[in-house]
Amino acid sequence: MGIDDPLLPAAVHLSGPHAGDVIRPAVEHAGGSLGRYRCSRLHYRPGRHLIAQFRAAVDWGDGRPRRETIIAATTSKGPPPGTVVVTAEMPGTDLTVGVWRWPFDPSLPALEGAVTGAPTLLADAGVVRADAPADVEVVTYRPTDRAVLRITTPETTWYLKVVRPTVAARVVRRHRLLSEWGLPVPEVLAADLQHGWMLVSELAGPTLRTLIKSDADRWVEPATLYELIGRIASIDGDAPRAFRSRLADGAHHASLLASVLPAERERLARLSDALLSATSRAEQRPRGFIHGDLHEGQLIVGNGRVSGLLDIDEAGFGDPVDDIAVPAAHLRHRALTAPNGARIDAFVDGLTELAHHDHAPDDIAAATAAVLAGLATAPFRAQSDGWQDRVGSVLDLADRHVRLA
Repeated sequence: MGIDDPLLPAAVHLSGPHAGDVIRPAVEHAGGSLGRYRCSRLHYRPGRHLIAQFRAAVDWGDGRPRRETIIAATTSKGPPPGTVVVTAEMPGTDLTVGVWRWPFDPSLPALEGAVTGAPTLLADAGVVRADAPADVEVVTYRPTDRAVLRITTPETTWYLKVVRPTVAARVVRRHRLLSEWGLPVPEVLAADLQHGWMLVSELAGPTLRTLIKSDADRWVEPATLYELIGRIASIDGDAPRAFRSRLADGAHHASLLASVLPAERERLARLSDALLSATSRAEQRPRGFIHGDLHEGQLIVGNGRVSGLLDIDEAGFGDPVDDIAVPAAHLRHRALTAPNGARIDAFVDGLTELAHHDHAPDDIAAATAAVLAGLATAPFRAQSDGWQDRVGSVLDLADRHVRLA
């Protein structure tokens, strides 16, 4: 498609049909030959950075192409440090892109060792024997930001989080803080703050997402989820700020979509204006402790109660409406296409009705629209077929919430 961003002049080449011309020199520099490739994910912040993730076939000289993940990034501050820099001379400017190969992420120094030598890493931490067999599975990877690996041995399963060393201490601190307040979060079993990794326990059981997708007879009651939100909000003391405000994030996502969907710019401008207006109201609200990303995939459920709380890396003091808006938006989004959509919508109705006792309905609606704006970017980021139409259907839902606000 090609993203034309005047502050990121290399973006149009990196995201366009000739991206191979950008990543090929870096592959050849490493001794390989680039074969077929396709863009599998884009991480884009207008004016700040574009990170493109490619699935590629690379021949390393033995005539047998191997599947590789190649990542390339251009930022307003230049190529990320530690990457292979590819430069193209253009009239009046030089275009620079930084390229690396999974798992050699320069911002995540522990990642290579975690992927290629997890048993050794765990043995050094005193968790398993040096000769213990272990299977390693990648759960998630956000280039330059974080990765989560599932490590399974015959005895048990752990999760290894790899983050930037500069944030590792804060992530560990969040886990321990929520545990001290009695929240059912994974236990930190070992950590290396200097290199940026931590090993956490597995929380067994299905997530609320799994129960909803299978349309299980019993989920949790909206009141149970709202009670958990209240327990999180009761946390006090020396704690960090939450990573971000969903209203501010929503305006950013609207800007991203406007840059790649010109036909939607008028509608997205209206959405941005509504979110900015709601942000002004939000600035007057008292801050409270929040999870920050409390969607249905973060909740382990058993016997009608929440028995586990996942992914607390962004928890801290923030806008209390966010912990209502995030699950509401994710579930409304799921209800768009789910066979049990009416049941999902009824669950959200119950949750928001409870929340209306503590928060203004228009504040919840606006924040929900902001989260939906973020969800609308997912088809674009994944570069899925027909992503433009899928974005439009989610924006329709966001529009309805803006009208409610």
